[in-house]
Amino acid sequence: MARLLGSFGRARTKKPEPPQVPPTPCPNPTTQADPGSSNSDNQERSEKRTRELVWSGLKAFLGVVQASADAFGPLKSATEGLSRCIELFEEASKREKEFEELGEKLDQLLGDLAPFANNLARTGPAMTSSVKNLCTAIQAELKSIEEQHSRKALKRRIGIAEDLDDLLGCYRRIHGHVARLKLNANLEMWKTIDEDMAASHNHIPQRIALT
Repeated sequence: MARLLGSFGRARTKKPEPPQVPPTPCPNPTTQADPGSSNSDNQERSEKRTRELVWSGLKAFLGVVQASADAFGPLKSATEGLSRCIELFEEASKREKEFEELGEKLDQLLGDLAPFANNLARTGPAMTSSVKNLCTAIQAELKSIEEQHSRKALKRRIGIAEDLDDLLGCYRRIHGHVARLKLNANLEMWKTIDEDMAASHNHIPQRIALT
């Protein structure tokens, strides 16, 4: 009896075991959300987009103009100015997709114009004056672009809406001037073809009539 009571007393004084707490799972570094991941992903996609535009047309046109000893001075200066402003253009295209689309059109125009770059220097007086005026207009837009970039650098705020709008307007006008240069080159090409055909026709021997 005493043994039974002793066992009962020990059972009542036994301390309860602490509750089992499930272990806290360690965060998975591959799935943990990074607050800056969204911004970095957007920036990476934007930079990848601008890297895809390699400006092959501009490079081809610039190569032809620089390699030619007869290159038209204003045309060469305008083309070299465009080449210097590529970095500014790509910087803006990271913020506005319209810059990328306009850049592709401008680069394609310059690529189409590259085979006829030398013809623009051998046009008649009227055509030469037109080409010179277009090149001067392009250089004026490039000067405006560089001035806008200097103002943005001082403000340390490149993404100001009105600045981007003004910059986009400059590049649109440059695109229009290059399109007119291509039109002049096409007109000169057809003029040359007509002259060659006329010269060939004049050299065809007259058929001697049989009597």
